[in-house]
Amino acid sequence: MKDRYSYIAVFNAADEGISVEFPDLPGYLLCADNLDEAVKNAREALGLHPWGMERDNSTRV
Repeated sequence: MKDRYSYIAVFNAADEGISVEFPDLPGYLLCADNLDEAVKNAREALGLHPWGMERDNSTRV
């Protein structure tokens, strides 16, 4: 298992809020009301989603 991963986060701002997706993490898209919340949620996602993919033996991590 690797000790560190790097992923690109794509932030998209709209009138309804901000969405964040990680092109290299299939199936994960999050939404937030503001940039601070979006960054917080993105950090949380990066702490959980790759771990779940490894646990499920996904080929893309």
